[in-house]
Amino acid sequence: MKVRAKARFFCVCQRQRIGLKEATMPKLKTHKGTAKRFRLTKNGKLMRMKPGRSHLRRNKSASLNSDFRHSVTTEATATIRMVKKVAGSAVS
Repeated sequence: MKVRAKARFFCVCQRQRIGLKEATMPKLKTHKGTAKRFRLTKNGKLMRMKPGRSHLRRNKSASLNSDFRHSVTTEATATIRMVKKVAGSAVS
């Protein structure tokens, strides 16, 4: 009995020495690519840039190239939920 109590006390001391208070689940890391690509508006819409704006823009019309400069809203709730989960507080 005394050996078990000593072992439990030793375990608690080790946790305090390391800096752990209790065993908690690990925090989710922010997915940095998602955090850079999306942002949330105050109304809860998701803002993103249009794809296809990096190269081969000489072949596209001027109005299409102009459209690439502006962000687009996404109102799909499944996408918003997924981005919030993956990016965490970086998007909010």
